[in-house]
Amino acid sequence: MLKLYPVPVSRCEHLLRPSPADPGPDRAFKNALRLLHERGAQTASHVLADHEFSVRLASSDDDGDHTVLFATLSLPAYEHLRTLSETHSGQLAFEDIVAALGEVGPQVNAILVELADEAEDPLADSPPRAALTQGEIKILVTDWIGVEGGYLGDFNPRTHREFYTALGLSIDPEDIGGTLRERFIDILKASDPAIQARILRGILERYELGSAAGRTDGLLRTIQGWISRLEAAAWVSSTHEASSPRIPTTSSTAEPHRPPHLDGLTAAPGLFISHASSDHALVAALLRCLESCLEVPQGAIRCTPIPDAPSKPGDVSDEALRENIEQCAMMLVVVTRESLSSDDVILQLGAAWALRKPACILLAPGIAFNRLPGPLSRLHATRSESNDDLATLITTVAAQLQLRARTPGRFTAAISTFVSAVKAPPPDDSSG
Repeated sequence: MLKLYPVPVSRCEHLLRPSPADPGPDRAFKNALRLLHERGAQTASHVLADHEFSVRLASSDDDGDHTVLFATLSLPAYEHLRTLSETHSGQLAFEDIVAALGEVGPQVNAILVELADEAEDPLADSPPRAALTQGEIKILVTDWIGVEGGYLGDFNPRTHREFYTALGLSIDPEDIGGTLRERFIDILKASDPAIQARILRGILERYELGSAAGRTDGLLRTIQGWISRLEAAAWVSSTHEASSPRIPTTSSTAEPHRPPHLDGLTAAPGLFISHASSDHALVAALLRCLESCLEVPQGAIRCTPIPDAPSKPGDVSDEALRENIEQCAMMLVVVTRESLSSDDVILQLGAAWALRKPACILLAPGIAFNRLPGPLSRLHATRSESNDDLATLITTVAAQLQLRARTPGRFTAAISTFVSAVKAPPPDDSSG
């Protein structure tokens, strides 16, 4: 038995009795997820949504019964949450879960998990499943798209069929029985992570932020986080060598498909990093981390000039910047206090948005989600001081650019080095 979140007992011996206060996933769990989404607590929302928790009574010799959140996990999920529990950000995430659940349902004072027996573990010999959970699908359907009766948003049978055709998917909803809502849910459940990600991107294009009451900034960031997770899982699955839910591994026998623009030493930019000129030290550290984690072709990462950067940033002229943004496969925006007031960063992001480039945000220490202005608040944001968030971001970059990862040990060490660096206090330059 593993304690993810501290319990006020010395030992929990029995978790065999469901609690009368167990709300079920359709009540308090769903409302707690909505609170976490809106508050930008992405790690906490992922933990609660991705694992089948229930409310149980835990018995102790010392203090009697206690209400706890409990789950039986596959080996990859167990190891992931164990690692997360050893970090400060992980403890904050578990604290957020307990607080949110307490606001809308039963008061729990611990989060406990146990490892499934090997015979019962469906993931014992396979890559971790990262497909949408039933709770996530319900949130997408009810809160973002909207339903009334059996109808799904503004879809009708014809536009529902054309929706999949426009995404390049050979799916005919007419082959499935039920209402439009039931057909959409069944298609989403039956799809693999890569197809689910394409469907979610199509939904976000069809139903824009703010066009209905439930389409909030917080939920948009959450759905973008699901897309990143699904696309990363699709890439990990294609390599057939996932040793961790968060860290892709290299393949010694098969070379994954690589887009033409990432081949050779003259590769066009795969990733364009947008940042304020004064943040060159942070971006240089990020570049070193990326190149330590991934096999990055020369020139595949571009940004404005950085002294001593390991990757050649490229020409800094306006024309070169325009070409880099046009040619890149993905944009990463480094958000600091300086970049929040930088017109150049906002303009570069606007260009990426107009060209429909995938984009995400790396938040510098001290920058909260709620400080992001309008256009930035619509992007999936991760925290630079969180090992877990950074691993997710780099896995997303690898999936989007179809890059191979280096060894898990080097991957983890590089992330730890970067996080330690960004957490370190800045040098005292007052004497200058």
